[in-house]
Amino acid sequence: MQSFSDPLVELLSDHPESQYDLLETRHALEGIAAYYAALRSTDETRNASVNSITP
Repeated sequence: MQSFSDPLVELLSDHPESQYDLLETRHALEGIAAYYAALRSTDETRNASVNSITP
């Protein structure tokens, strides 16, 4: 059974220049995900986030 990542690994192996496309896609997706997470956040979730990184 082929895993979800097998075609991606094959693409990156066969076409190393596609790594830049993958990084560009990740930057776009992560940015928009952070934007929507911030829009949907509540005081409680923001405080939990801050407290999880503050010693």
